[in-house]
Amino acid sequence: MKQTGADAFASSRHLLHAGLSALSLPRAESAVADGLSKIADSFGFKKLEDVFDQRVASALQRIGIPSARELARLVEKVDTLSALVKSTKSKARK
Repeated sequence: MKQTGADAFASSRHLLHAGLSALSLPRAESAVADGLSKIADSFGFKKLEDVFDQRVASALQRIGIPSARELARLVEKVDTLSALVKSTKSKARK
C-alpha cells in the first residue's frame, strides 16, 4: 500500500510529535530513533537500504570476500581446533 505525499507528511508529523513528547522520558534517545526510523520507512529509505546491502553483499561475494556467516563458521572451527590442540598438549605433558 503506497502512501500519498499528504499521508506520509501527516504520519511523519505525528511521529515527530510523538518523538518530541518522548523527550521527557528516560529513554528519549531510543524513542526519537524509533520515530526517525518510522519516518524513514514511510519514505522508502528502508527498502533502498536493503537493496544497497544486497548489492554490496553480492559484489563482495563476487570478489571472494567471505560473508559474516562464513566468518562465524570459520571462527567456530578455529575455536574447536584450538581446544583440541590444547587438550592434546595437556595430555602429552602427563
